[in-house]
Amino acid sequence: MLGRLSRCAGLVQGASMTMTRGGLRQTAPTLTRFMSTYPGDRRYADTHEWLKKEDGTVTVGITAHAAEKLGDIVYVSLPEVGESFAKNDAMGVIESVKAASDLVCPVNGKIEEVNSTLADSPELVNKEPHEQGWFVKMKLDDDADFEALYDTDGYQKFVDSEED
Repeated sequence: MLGRLSRCAGLVQGASMTMTRGGLRQTAPTLTRFMSTYPGDRRYADTHEWLKKEDGTVTVGITAHAAEKLGDIVYVSLPEVGESFAKNDAMGVIESVKAASDLVCPVNGKIEEVNSTLADSPELVNKEPHEQGWFVKMKLDDDADFEALYDTDGYQKFVDSEED
């Protein structure tokens, strides 16, 4: 989806508190690492999409890692129901304050549903990338496409290796 992204782990500022005789005292801000977590009931593509298999279809979204790297998402263009795509085809566009990126199809299949809520609320991709921020539901051409994707641990290792 986004080519090679750097690692999702980032830095956030925070201040620590120290107890002194005079009470609590705030110390200088420190930097703390954080890392996205990835639901274990999904598969993950090296183009940073997640897929969740349910009732013969897969729901497709982008990972928290990808959403964070894109920044604030302001517009999403999705395919039409009934369209078919091959693995690695561009099936939509994601625009953020930083850039525009293709939404890459991680498997071969046919679109059965799109998340029309994103037309008015594209920020859901940033707020809930693994839940309400999904893009499409697809009928797989071949279950082997799904099984060939990373599991949670494999995807985390892939993300970690991108920083190296």
